[in-house]
Amino acid sequence: MSFVASAVERMMGTLPGGSSLAYRTWCEVLYTPKGSNESKDISEEISKYLLSLDYTDNIEGQADDLSLTLEDRAQLWTADWYPQRGSKLDVTIYTLNRGRLDEGLKSLFLGSFEVDEIEIKMAPATVQIKAVGVTFESSLRGEKKNRTWEKITVKKCCEDIAAGNGLTLDWYCENNPPLDHVEQSDESDLEFLKKVVKDAGLCLKVDLKKLTVFDEQQQEKGDAKLFFLHPGLEQLAQKIQDGTDGPRYIYSFADYQLKAKTRDVYRACHVKYKKGKEKAVIEATFVDPSKKEGQTLDVSEQCETVAEAERLARKKLREKNKEEVTAAFNLTGDTIYAAGQLVQLQHFGVFDGKYIITRVALRLGGGFTASLDLRRCLDGY
Repeated sequence: MSFVASAVERMMGTLPGGSSLAYRTWCEVLYTPKGSNESKDISEEISKYLLSLDYTDNIEGQADDLSLTLEDRAQLWTADWYPQRGSKLDVTIYTLNRGRLDEGLKSLFLGSFEVDEIEIKMAPATVQIKAVGVTFESSLRGEKKNRTWEKITVKKCCEDIAAGNGLTLDWYCENNPPLDHVEQSDESDLEFLKKVVKDAGLCLKVDLKKLTVFDEQQQEKGDAKLFFLHPGLEQLAQKIQDGTDGPRYIYSFADYQLKAKTRDVYRACHVKYKKGKEKAVIEATFVDPSKKEGQTLDVSEQCETVAEAERLARKKLREKNKEEVTAAFNLTGDTIYAAGQLVQLQHFGVFDGKYIITRVALRLGGGFTASLDLRRCLDGY
């Protein structure tokens, strides 16, 4: 039986019949020494000394990271319990009866992390164990390579690199752009792949076991399962919240910030390229369907066809405009939040609309809190 299950069973045994336990949180930590395939549940040892757990989930571009801060007056973590760099931590957060007394146990697997840094401090005596969701010792990021691909696709390139690094590939894209010629020149596989995926207008996320490639535009077309209501609308939320696994309505926040950019935002993108010795002009324009006025972004990059120019115009406009409207919310922690989720903001005036979570920061210690960064989804591109 796991540490968390044992803790719940032990506490339930002390309650009179028909009673329910109040809201509680735990973290489960499985430790795998470097070079071993066998993990050990160290949750009980961690729970005695844990001051805080900090976890960050990024939608793309950066690896997820984890930090455990532990009290160490007995200097256990600098002696027999010292975690070797390169060891692995599998971490899960559990909540019991967070929203209702009959909600039961909920969990969120944060992921697998490789221990990267150990920091010791005195007065008070603490140890901080930092870990990241990508290995430092694999060739994926530690080895510079030179090679060339001809007549392949972005997916095939990703498959080759995943297989070469002992990883699997999760591909969540309807489109699979062709690559006529692409060179990896004195770059790690990760550096090179980030560039290939970005140039294709797609997103890359890496963890210890897999590469994930997805299309943000495609993801933004989904339906929001989380609804953030303006504070003061508790009665509305309670009226429409049915207590099932349907949409969740959140109306209580520690604080929040909404921001709209007015500079470096464009209505359209015009691509123009003169091809070959004949200087044949290839051009295309994409216009944001939600904007009635604004500047046009001019781009001059190599394109072989009008269709390719249209895709480039759409991609470049998206890159410029996707951070136009952003939001940040600090609220009580929950197991439901993850980067990539869609959130509908309601009753926030001009800031209403569908947003995507770009970053989740969870903190367990002196309570359970969440900090969310969001950006408003673009319309049609």
